[in-house]
Amino acid sequence: MARYSLRNPTYEDIPRLQHFEQVEGAGTEISMYLKSEDEWKHVIDSYEYFKVCVDNEENDLVWGYILAAQIENSLWIREIFFCKEYRDDPEKRKNIKLKGFGGLDNLPLYGAVKYARERGGMVIAPIASDNVRAISAMLGAYGFKHDRTINNWFPNGKHLAIYIENTGTEPYQDV
Repeated sequence: MARYSLRNPTYEDIPRLQHFEQVEGAGTEISMYLKSEDEWKHVIDSYEYFKVCVDNEENDLVWGYILAAQIENSLWIREIFFCKEYRDDPEKRKNIKLKGFGGLDNLPLYGAVKYARERGGMVIAPIASDNVRAISAMLGAYGFKHDRTINNWFPNGKHLAIYIENTGTEPYQDV
């Protein structure tokens, strides 16, 4: 079995998900809109693509998640969060890549891309324009392309950069 896996979240995960928003993500865009327990239940029940990342060697510890809404046949990434420990520890970060999940099809973002491809759509990923690590992953590892930047999108004045992974459809038009 691979060290890491993805699974659908359950209500039992809500305290951990709230911890990510309120504590580990404090001061970042992920913490700008905190969800209550009822809001998390709604997200778990209604979002088409929502997976938590699990460390199978650490008592099934949930260490991250990817949350995306399906819009027609495409996915709009709402949030991606990985615990700092898993982003910054060289050994854990190495294992987050292909080897740790047991193959390309099991990687968190690739799962979203695959989901959209199966529906003939694309993945749209809005990212704070100063999130260098996420942008690097989108461009390098997943082949996303920068579509546009919306200045001063976030309440803290940061800009929002939108990246798309075109899975066979035409990029969406200026709206």
